[in-house]
Amino acid sequence: MTDINGATYSYDKNGNLVSDGTWTHGWNYDNTVASSTNGSLTATYGYDHNRQRVSYDNGTNTLVYPNRYYNQSTATTTRHIFAGSLLVATVEGNGIATSTNYIHTDHLGGTNVTTDGSGDKVQLTDYYPFGDLRLNETDGFDEQRKFASMERDSDTGLDYAKARYYNSGIGRWISQDPAFLVVGTPNLKALTGRSFEQYLIDIQGMNSYSYTKNNPLTLIDTEGSYWLFPKTRASNDIRNNRQNIVNAANQYQDVRLEMVASVIYQERYNANGVNPLDSYDVPLGYLGVDTSIGLGQVKISTAKMLVDKGYISRESVGMENNRNYSYVNALQNNEYNSIFVAGYLQYLIDNWKGEYSEITNDIGVLATLYNKGVGEPHSSPGPSPEFGEKAQANYDHVKSLLKEDDN
Repeated sequence: MTDINGATYSYDKNGNLVSDGTWTHGWNYDNTVASSTNGSLTATYGYDHNRQRVSYDNGTNTLVYPNRYYNQSTATTTRHIFAGSLLVATVEGNGIATSTNYIHTDHLGGTNVTTDGSGDKVQLTDYYPFGDLRLNETDGFDEQRKFASMERDSDTGLDYAKARYYNSGIGRWISQDPAFLVVGTPNLKALTGRSFEQYLIDIQGMNSYSYTKNNPLTLIDTEGSYWLFPKTRASNDIRNNRQNIVNAANQYQDVRLEMVASVIYQERYNANGVNPLDSYDVPLGYLGVDTSIGLGQVKISTAKMLVDKGYISRESVGMENNRNYSYVNALQNNEYNSIFVAGYLQYLIDNWKGEYSEITNDIGVLATLYNKGVGEPHSSPGPSPEFGEKAQANYDHVKSLLKEDDN
């Protein structure tokens, strides 16, 4: 695309947008935006070694981002509170006092209504289909995160999505999908979970600038990386970890590989099409936060419990000691994470089979227990419609994935 409504768009040889007639963008060697200028304002960006943004400077104000939960500008600090991947509150402080505002999101996870501690509305936000602001009524507060919970830079209007930036005004990314840049190399399957042939079949998926395959009403992409529908992404995770799942299940008497695969599949499916492994869980884990990590979203406290009770030996998951960082390291490894998943399933079976003898045959109940538990063991547990019933509904599909021949 080189022209929209009379505005001329020009790109560099890597496919990065250089100019749209209003903004001129400079780029680093690794295809991250270095600067944006419109003649009167210049914004500069800083990144860490993982290409994640750590600073934004518009010439008069500098924002510093240690992580997605926290940023600081001069004397103002902002903390975002998440429930899983859902933004629920923002806390702002100025060194003297703090204020908390509560975020009520739309169906895509974007900020819709924001209320203060008294329940009064302080901001009302609504969007056109591809995320451009339709309505933005503020009363002393302006939430940084807007469409699909992406952070919107008020100067440029661009949404930051980790791998690249999104322009909601035209419904396109301003640089190419990282997957497009590795087509024809072994890195393609590692990045997308698809073979070269599978990648070519998905015509819309090869549009390296489109947002969510041009379906923004039901799908989101806050990562800016290769888009996959939730079912496709979850299926690829099972295919790519089939041997890990088999090896893990074989270590436990009552655990079948379909059990391990089902709970992993549902955890991955619940990622909602966004990058399934939240990169911020790991640094939070290192800081001592009891977060869920890796393929099966295993909580650090659950992993410790399994080691303490003898369901898993530290040696079997590559742990040198019982310190917190050792658990975080182990849970990042898909092979070891699968073992923790299988070990936890065996623990649940052992605790429940005395009261509920069908536990090993009821994937809906077992998946519910795995996801959140239902209290003390009893004889008539029921699956959770939010997780267990979905795991039950997908059970046959998961079994078929395990039987596929490797390509």
